[in-house]
Order: sequence, then structure tokens, then C-alpha cells
Amino acid sequence: MFNENVMSAPHSKLASGYGPLCSVEICEPHLESGKLLLDGLVSYCAPFQALSHPFPFSQILEIFCTQHEQKYQKRHLESGNVYDGYFNHSQRRRLDVISGQKYNVHRCQTDWINTLPDELLCQIFHFLSTDRDRFASASVCKRWLMLQSHMSRGDFLESDTSKGGPQSQDRKFKGETDSNEDVESEVHLEGYDGDLSRCLSGRKASDVRLAAIALGTQSCGGLGKLSIRDGSATGFKLSLTDVGLSAIGSWCSGLRVLSLWNCPYITDQGLASIGNGCHILEKVDLYKCPLVGDSGLQVIAKRCPRLSYLNLDECEKISDVALVAVAEHCANLTILTLQNCPQVSDYGITKVVCNLKMLKKLKLSGLRLTGRSLESIGAQEGDLSWLTLQNLDQVGPDGFVCITHPRGLHKLKHLHIADCRNFTDFSLSMVAKCCGNLKHFSLHKCDLVSDKGLILFMKSVPSLQVLHLEKCNMISGTGIVSALSVRGKELREFQIKKCAGVHEVQAICPPIPDGSALQSICITDCPDVGDLLVALVGLLCKEAVSIDFSGLQNITDDGLLAFLCGGGSKLTSLKLSGCCKISDRALCVIVQEGGQTIRNLALDGCKNLSDKSLKAISSNCPFLEDLDISDCAITNAGLEDWVSSNGKMLSSLNLSGCVGVTDRSLSSILKNCDHLQDLNLKNCKGISERAASAFQSRKLNCMVLY
Repeated sequence: MFNENVMSAPHSKLASGYGPLCSVEICEPHLESGKLLLDGLVSYCAPFQALSHPFPFSQILEIFCTQHEQKYQKRHLESGNVYDGYFNHSQRRRLDVISGQKYNVHRCQTDWINTLPDELLCQIFHFLSTDRDRFASASVCKRWLMLQSHMSRGDFLESDTSKGGPQSQDRKFKGETDSNEDVESEVHLEGYDGDLSRCLSGRKASDVRLAAIALGTQSCGGLGKLSIRDGSATGFKLSLTDVGLSAIGSWCSGLRVLSLWNCPYITDQGLASIGNGCHILEKVDLYKCPLVGDSGLQVIAKRCPRLSYLNLDECEKISDVALVAVAEHCANLTILTLQNCPQVSDYGITKVVCNLKMLKKLKLSGLRLTGRSLESIGAQEGDLSWLTLQNLDQVGPDGFVCITHPRGLHKLKHLHIADCRNFTDFSLSMVAKCCGNLKHFSLHKCDLVSDKGLILFMKSVPSLQVLHLEKCNMISGTGIVSALSVRGKELREFQIKKCAGVHEVQAICPPIPDGSALQSICITDCPDVGDLLVALVGLLCKEAVSIDFSGLQNITDDGLLAFLCGGGSKLTSLKLSGCCKISDRALCVIVQEGGQTIRNLALDGCKNLSDKSLKAISSNCPFLEDLDISDCAITNAGLEDWVSSNGKMLSSLNLSGCVGVTDRSLSSILKNCDHLQDLNLKNCKGISERAASAFQSRKLNCMVLY
């Protein structure tokens, strides 16, 4: 701490000729760091005693103390938002630095301390031995912050605390600032175990902010997760560059997760600084980083042996060179995603799948690959259990057959194929033969797959549990019925979306499988599906508890009742959004048969439903939690009757477009719906804005849209 005789006799010679030296006010928390800076300045400036114009030490001392006083009166610094969490106006005392005479600190207008060269300031900072002192001095201005952020730990004197001694002093110092909102907003504290997390986006994603984080997190465990979104939103001067990442690499050695999205100014140099300083890095996620190339990723691969997750999306300069380095040095890699990287070829993919024996999840999307890459995937003998192939236009029909190696995919559990225009029925049947343990299969926008391939696939994979088909226009209603009739006993979820080729089928009697475990049926946005197909599907899926027929505009009450014939007593979720031909007759029968277990009911767009349906729901659905009746012909009477009977369990209610509902219903909802969390009142012409605002003010735990 400072005392009245800080300077020794030899040091006082530096001040000769400058009149009485200053007596200033210094904040209590900064006295120790100020003394260290003072001692460093005096020792370093000793050679300047012989100059014709003596070194202006007293003026520098004045400005140093004055700047501490002025800087810490501000909440944030300009642009950089370097925060002050340690200034306490109640703790100050007057100190006579050298003599007892007072001195006007505003007499000197020249900023002497900032005229010093960077080398001199770094030498002064060398005497700051604790994290507390370093961060306190770095909070003075952006220049001091950036200088310290690019000094390594070896450039500072080591104290007992930094050598492994007790850290109670720094921890207590950090705890003293927990009540300061600026500190909490700058450094998000999750614990002292090195798992601090920070997410920056927009204007907050800048080099100055990263430098403050790098220094500010040292006394509370260190940064463990860093996520940056849109690092170019503020222009070149304030955007994120390699300077900020190099500060993280120098100080945050405990960083385990790095995510960079849309950072156009990050280059190989910034990524290399992370690799050189953060050796326990486990996850790297790069999206739209056009200047990141092979050399930066090579450093990551060589210096970070714990790397287990790597995602490269729209990184134009990444090529096979980087993938070879990953294959040779990242033996612990388990998840690899490569999307829209034009320089990646078959050679890099082959190296990866052949060398990485622990690889479990692989996604290849938008790459210029051929059948050679798929052949290497099929021939690998690792633990690959999750495979996604998307938008591989250069892979021909024979290329997809190459993946069907008898030893490569025997552990595969999840297979997703999307936008592969050369994937045919034969390719699907060959995949089915080699993936006997497949559990989850999804097919998206593959126009060459027809009913024949789907039926063969269902026969060959008895262990299949989930099947998703979307925008497969060659699949018809007959194929769906036939596939369900030959399905395995373990299938529990069947989903068909936006398949324009699904038309009405002829009246057939398909074989009904025994011991079915199918619980979820989803047929949505297929405009030509009618009552007969829905009835046949219901005949094959009597044990289904979750039904989704959203967007089927042609089904009527007869088709829906036929679907639920012999079943429907254990329904938990029913979604009929956009089924405009469904009326009160069908819904009343459904809720009377299985309303005791229904918890989710979506009826938006069913314009033929009225208060009669609400009355049936109130009498038979005591555990309903989520109700969507937007654009239905309901009134206050039906809504109030239902809310007063069974509104206690309701958590979400959608009344959007219900013109028959007025302000009167809100009082009933407020009185009876104790657990309501979401209420949608958009386009309700009978509800005034005043009533909705009053409801929101009295129901603070409910989000109201109006």
C-alpha cells in the first residue's frame, strides 16, 4: 500500500526542479497496484537522470493518479465498454506522495503517461504480480488493456498466489464486485472450475471486449466456453479480428469450446493463436469464416489432442490439407461435420474415415465428392453410428451402392439422406441389407425413391424404430399402406410430410401386423390424402397415441372416425390444424372416447368447430394442458364454460382470430387458469388493447400476445 514515504532518496532526485510534488486522492482498491506501477516507473527511468532535460517523473505521477480518479468515475470506456467493477467512492483518502504540500492536479494539461512508448509501459506492467492488480490497471484505458492482453504470463512477476498459494485475496476482491451490474454483464460467472461461459454478438463482438474478458476472467477460474455470433455487424473498426483471438489464446489456457459464426476478419493467425495457447480445446465450430484456411486448422489439430468435435461450415479455404492434419493428430475426434467446403475432395474424406477409429457422427453436405468417399465410409471398421449425406450431386447411382460394405456400417443406428438426386430404389435396398441394426432413417427430397424401394427397405430392417419421409414425390398412398403392413415390431414413429405423390388408394385389406409398438402417426401437408387412406392407416395403427393430420384439407368426419375405430382410447396428442372439413360431430365422439388422456389438442383452422366442441372438451378432457382453437367459431359462452370447468391444468391457450371472443372472457381466464403461461390474442377483434394490457399486468407469469 502507498504510504507517505513511498520514494527513496535516490528516487527523489528525479523530481528536482519540478516544484512541490503532488498530493492526490487514490481509490483504496488501487493503492497496491499504483505502488507497483510507481516503483516500476522509478526503476526503469533511472537512466534518464543524466539527460539535459530531466525526466518529468512528477508530472507522470500526477497524470497517473488523476487518470485513475477520472477513469473510474465513468461506467464504461468509449467504444470498448471496458467496465469498472472495483471503484468505490466511499473508500478514499488523501495521500502526500512525497511532500506534505498540496498540489493542483489539473495544473498539468499534458497526458504524459500516454506519451510513453509501449515498451516502457510493458516494463512497468511487469511488476504487476496478481490478477487483481493487472485487471485494475487494464481498466484505465484501452491502450493499457490491449498491451496487457498481449503480454504472456511469463512477462509478469510471480507472486505467492500465482505460484499456487492461497487465492483468497483475489477471490474476495472478485466477490466485492459481484453486486456491480457492469461486471456481471461483462463476465458471466458460472463457477470457479474453469467453466466460465461467454457469448458475444453484434456490437459486443469486438477485440476490446475479448481482451477485457481474457484478463477479467483470470481471478475466477478462467474462460471455458466462448461463442461469437456475427462478428462483422459493427464494421471493420469495431469488429472482431485476430487481435481479440490472440488475447484469448494468450490468457485463456482453459478454453474448451470455441464457436465462431460469421466472422469474416478472422484468419489463420487468430486460429493459430488459439491452438498455441488453448491445448485442452475440445470443440471447434466455424461457420462463415472465409479467411480461415489450412494452416490455422493444422495448428489446432497438432496442439489440441483432446479435440472431439469439429464443425466446418462454409469455410471456403479449408481443403484436404487441413483434413489430413486432423486425421493424423486428432485421434479422439468423435463428431465431424463438413458443409459447403468446395476445396474438400475424396482424398481428405478417405483419410479422415480411415484414420479416425473413434469417429461416431459424420455429416457431409454440399461437397464435391464421388463414390470413392462413400466406399471408404463403407469399408471403415470404426464405431460410426450416425451418418448424414446431403446434397451430394456428383455421387451417381453406383456411388451410393459402394457404401454398402458388409463390415463398415454394421454399427450404424441413424441414417439421414437428403437432396441426393441419384439415390434410387436399388440404393435404398442395398443400404437396408448392410444396415441391419438401423434404428432411425430419414429420406428428404429424393425423387427417385418409389413404393418399391420403400417396401423392400421396411422388410429388410426389422429393427427400425423411426421413419421420416419428406418431399419424396414418387411414394404413393398404396406404398404407405404396404410399408406399414410389413413393418417390424419395433417401429414406433412413422412420419410423412409434403409428399405430393400420395393420392387416394383403392379399397384393399392389408395384413395387420401383430404386436405393433407404433405410437406416433404423422401425415401432414399432403393435399390429396382423403378418408380412405386415413381409414386404412388407422386400421394398421390401432395403438397410436399421438396423431398429426395437419394440412389434410380433404379428410372429413367419416375418415377421422374410421381412423379411430377400434382405437383412440389412449390418445395423448391430436393435431388437426387446417382440417377445415372437420366438424363438431367427429370431435365430440373423439373426446368422449379418449378425452381422459388427451393433453395436447390443436384445432386451429377448423372453422366448423363451435361452442358445442368446447362443451364436450370441458366435460371429457380434465388433463388438457395445451389448446389451440384459433380461427374457430367459438364465443364467450363456450369459452367461459370450458375455462370454469377444466382450466386449472391449462398452460397454453391460442385464441388468435376468434372474432366471437370479447373482453368478458379474459376475466374468466384470469380467475380459473392458475398455471397459464402463454396466451395468444392476436386478431381477436372483440378484445381491446386496454383489456389485454390489464390482463398482462395482473398475470405477470403469463406471456400475452395481442
